[in-house]
Amino acid sequence: MAAMALSTSPNSWSRGSISGQDVPPFCQEDVNQDDTVSSVGSQKQLEEQFMERLKNVPPGFYFLQEDLILNSHIRCRALARDVVASNKDNIDYYKKLSATIKPMDLGDIKHYSYDYLQRITGSFCEENFLGNNFFGRLYLGKIHKGSEIQNVIVKTWDFSFPPTTTSAFYVHRIHDEIELLRHPNLTSIPCLVKLIGFHCDEKLAVIYEGGPMKILSEILMSDEFAWSDRMEVALHVGRMLKVFHGMDRVHGGINSRYMLIDESYRPKSCAFDLYSYFEGGWAGFYDPLVCSSYGVYVDRCLQAPWSMRHDVFAYGILLLELITKQQFNGDDVKKWTNYEPSDRRSSVLHASFQVDGLSASRITRLAMNCLEMKSVGQPVIEDVVAELEELVSSIPANKLQKTCH
Repeated sequence: MAAMALSTSPNSWSRGSISGQDVPPFCQEDVNQDDTVSSVGSQKQLEEQFMERLKNVPPGFYFLQEDLILNSHIRCRALARDVVASNKDNIDYYKKLSATIKPMDLGDIKHYSYDYLQRITGSFCEENFLGNNFFGRLYLGKIHKGSEIQNVIVKTWDFSFPPTTTSAFYVHRIHDEIELLRHPNLTSIPCLVKLIGFHCDEKLAVIYEGGPMKILSEILMSDEFAWSDRMEVALHVGRMLKVFHGMDRVHGGINSRYMLIDESYRPKSCAFDLYSYFEGGWAGFYDPLVCSSYGVYVDRCLQAPWSMRHDVFAYGILLLELITKQQFNGDDVKKWTNYEPSDRRSSVLHASFQVDGLSASRITRLAMNCLEMKSVGQPVIEDVVAELEELVSSIPANKLQKTCH
């Protein structure tokens, strides 16, 4: 398999200042909160009412916007203006809806204006573009609070005109993500991003604490990404899944392309919006064009509704990527599901890792077991994590540090 060159040096983590302009100071008017609403009733009731309003905002409010239509993929600018003119009544109607959303802070999670998001990301400039997410993009940003500058990540849900079928569910996705990241059982998980803000009355976006960061897939082939760090990433992600599955919840976003990692090689999961709650139960909604390159194959090969088994399967792929220093696509995944080891001591570890043969074969078998498409053969995540913890603890510390020839 051909190696993929790193687009940037593994050491190029830090950014001295945000691209495009100076870091803007924080102003109270940037927090868009309805004071009249917040003075009535308990805070919890108000938050519940707001979240219900958010979930029910019609998607037309976000894709029937004049600027979005004019900047859409309509080939002719004049034609785009004609589309705006022909939809003027609808555009005006949805404009009036912004007053009914009544955004508010949710405890420590602030609602920020769209102007402020533009300022902290340098107008979402290319230099601050971090990568694509399932349904939008990730940008680096900086917030100036007093004498301190806080690094942040801004994630968007990108609407288009004409709208895609999946964009109808974006309001459900941001609603579910806010609820998820506020859940008391999940806020202390080190592998999950920390939500500090959001925006919903012009566009859809959330703001996470942290940075500088990269996308995990960008550093898979880096020699500086040591074996010990890779095993810590695998353990953190596995333990996170263990909590999710203990809550009878599917994560749905285990993929190196959508996993953040900081300069200390600590992973941060920020993609869990393939799976949303609708009346009647949980259901997966995704668009193959923006979804994980192997996520669609995962769904097809397991031949079952989206479930915890898909998480374990995707975790097996992530583990293989970490130990082989390769990034996989759908065709690669198909090959791995048909992989037949020559014997019990077979290993697929990259040659640069100085790991003893027994440990190498054990972690290979563990990853391959996760890819088992028969439920009787695929382990649950609790067993996967337990075996990986035991395996990692059995490798001498000096072997963990010496990873490259």
